[in-house]
Amino acid sequence: MNKPSAVLLQLNVESGLHAGAEIIFSAEDSKVVGGDPGSDILLADEGFPQQAATLEYDAGRNMVKLKVLADGIKIFNYKLPIDTQVNLIMGTRFSIANVQFLITIVSGWDELTDDSGPQTASEHKKAKRFFLMQFNRREYFFAEAKQLWKGSYVYVVCLAVVVIVVLLLNGLLVRKVDVETNKFYANQLISKFENVVVTFDPETGVPRYTGHVDDQAQLNELRELAFRLDFESLIGNVMPMDSMMFNTRMFLDGYYQEPQISISGPGELVVRVMGAASVNELGAWDFSSVEGLAKQAIPGLKRLHIVLVDPNGKIVRTPLEGTGLSIISGDKGTLFVRDASSRIFFEGAMLKQGKILKVFPCSIRMSVPGEEAIFELSIKEGVLEDGCG
Repeated sequence: MNKPSAVLLQLNVESGLHAGAEIIFSAEDSKVVGGDPGSDILLADEGFPQQAATLEYDAGRNMVKLKVLADGIKIFNYKLPIDTQVNLIMGTRFSIANVQFLITIVSGWDELTDDSGPQTASEHKKAKRFFLMQFNRREYFFAEAKQLWKGSYVYVVCLAVVVIVVLLLNGLLVRKVDVETNKFYANQLISKFENVVVTFDPETGVPRYTGHVDDQAQLNELRELAFRLDFESLIGNVMPMDSMMFNTRMFLDGYYQEPQISISGPGELVVRVMGAASVNELGAWDFSSVEGLAKQAIPGLKRLHIVLVDPNGKIVRTPLEGTGLSIISGDKGTLFVRDASSRIFFEGAMLKQGKILKVFPCSIRMSVPGEEAIFELSIKEGVLEDGCG
């Protein structure tokens, strides 16, 4: 069974005894870089610290957190004290005991890429600005001010305002972020992402975004807007649905042949198995078990519903449980459908789930706009009522 694509990091060694080495490793756990044989990433250069630093990937920000464990670590020629933690954007170079490294990202096991080419002046400048913003706010301010004088007077004024706003938001000119102001702008920001919510740390005011977006492009757009508001924004719990569908397809590859996967809601997928011949193994018939395993393995997946489709009759049989609907009987034995708000519907009524075609004592037959198949929502065995058995 194939695993969902994993995020990999690539650490390029650019000098020293191991110059030219490209170390590719999973970004799921933090890694220790050092000269001790027990280190996750071992370097044998003379004088290399036994435990120099840890590297930990932050998926929400698409950057790497470096924690200093020993003397001798420099970034842009700034010496970092022990226990310092800084976030590095991809393409940042750093040195440990005169050995230079470059950190890059690889998106998946089958997509190894080499981003270790010469760093452009623009990339170098971007990485340095981001580092100084965290490590030395004063030098960051003066570097920005110096850059302003290279432009016209209008640009000087505009960019000076931007620098001041950035410093205000990030706590240089004030002790603490105005949580209410941050909340107002963050809620304005997410108004275009209907399935994303934002909460705030009560002490720092840092926004934390959670929910789902349509695809990776929307996630990148949200990340860019959020970081403009507050560069410490947490985006790691926002999941793109296209990636979730891909990972689900990869996960189910060993269970079913060419399952049809569609989105039923934020973080919710429906899997249609096209007939008994499409089931690969005995354990795959336990849909509930497969659904549970998938939710554990796939980040952001809230609900997975697997149904067996009759390829001839075009009837999709699925449990009624979990839909919010129930079957009730009237005074004269007429059957109705009741929703989660206790509203009553008769045959022919249109609900958000679809149109009611027929109500049986133990199932509801419905059509869904855009779907050729007819859906039969059945009461599960063991909780049958109204004579169902």
